[in-house]
Amino acid sequence: MKRHGSFIAIIILSLSLVFFAIWALHKSRGARVGGTSPSSSSIRQMRSPGSSTRATPPSQGDEAGVPAGPPALVVADEDATRGHDASSDPQFLVVRQMLRDYRAALGENPVGTNSEITRALLGANARKARFIASEARLNNAHQLVDRWDHPYFFHQLSRSRTEIRSAGPDGRMWTSDDQICR
Repeated sequence: MKRHGSFIAIIILSLSLVFFAIWALHKSRGARVGGTSPSSSSIRQMRSPGSSTRATPPSQGDEAGVPAGPPALVVADEDATRGHDASSDPQFLVVRQMLRDYRAALGENPVGTNSEITRALLGANARKARFIASEARLNNAHQLVDRWDHPYFFHQLSRSRTEIRSAGPDGRMWTSDDQICR
């Protein structure tokens, strides 16, 4: 009888582990597919009936701290959501290193809009430490910019991972020439 109870307990424990593993996988896929960020690699083409125009990506809110409204429908082709890998671009490497240094010192990445992240890197953080490299490029609005002087778009993937997106040479975000560094 005792052996029979142990066997049942092992089966229940095994089923519980399988259930939680499937649930966690489903939850992580749902966060990528159902998230509000247009930089997710799982965005698919979506069109409303009778519509042939593209919707704009969600707003980041204005720089005065007013939160953005509800996310807009993002219509993008697969190339635009992927972008070109920019991990060898010197400007991306500088920004990535600054984020890495910030994360090492404070335990997480800075979050927010480009201006908010730049302020945190300039010393508006819990330790009042500066992480801006001399090679970093800033525009007049105190935003980090790429080699074409277009502001970067930062997307927090997790506590320790941030995707950095450049609008590329055409200056328009969410097109096929965008450059991405993860």
